[in-house]
This record gives sequence, C-alpha cells and structure tokens, in this order.
Amino acid sequence: MKALLSLLSGKCPKCRSGNVFTHKFYNLLSFDKMNIFCPICNVKFEQETGFLWGAMYFNYALTTGFTIIVSLILYKFFNDPPLEIYAIIIIGTILLLTPLLLRFSRMLMIYLFSPYRKYRGE
Repeated sequence: MKALLSLLSGKCPKCRSGNVFTHKFYNLLSFDKMNIFCPICNVKFEQETGFLWGAMYFNYALTTGFTIIVSLILYKFFNDPPLEIYAIIIIGTILLLTPLLLRFSRMLMIYLFSPYRKYRGE
C-alpha cells in the first residue's frame, strides 16, 4: 500500500520520501522536469540513457484506455453524438490529462523496471 501511495504522489521508489519531479503537474511549462537524483537518498532515477523511453508505451496504453472510456461514456449517456463532438471532447480530455498521464507513465516505468525497488513483496 505504501508503494502505491508513493507511486501516485511521485516519490522515490527507494526511500519513498524524495520527489521525482521538480515541479507540480499543473505547472504547464515544467510539469515534465525530473530530478536526476533523489534529493533524500541520492539514487539516480534514469538508470541508463533512454530508460524512460519505455514510459511511452505506458502513456500510449493509458491514453488509449481513456479514449475508449470517454467514447463509451459519450455513446452510452449522450445517445451517440456526431463525430465532431466525439473529437472535441476526446481531444480536450486527453490534452487536459497529458501532464498527469505523462508523469504517471514515467512513475510506472521507474517503479516497475528499476533495480532499486525497496521490497519485492509490496
């Protein structure tokens, strides 16, 4: 449970105290900026060059999932609106969620594939 809370709050997977990101998600100019090292335990977040490129696959899956969910909600509750309405609402939703999806996908990549996870059983 602690690991899930740390992942969602953007904390280091080793010490679970230091912030992975330098700014808040609502800072639209710097929402993707990350610390190179944990400010508390000094662990390096990007273990090798290009490590976080794998987060693109998580981001793609999350974006596709949200697109499907929004499409189903529009179809079910708004009686299949015109294609333009689908496009406007889906694109708007994805644009609003981009900072959160990017950060969450990077955190998933760090937590799932980094060698410095604190406990294997969590």
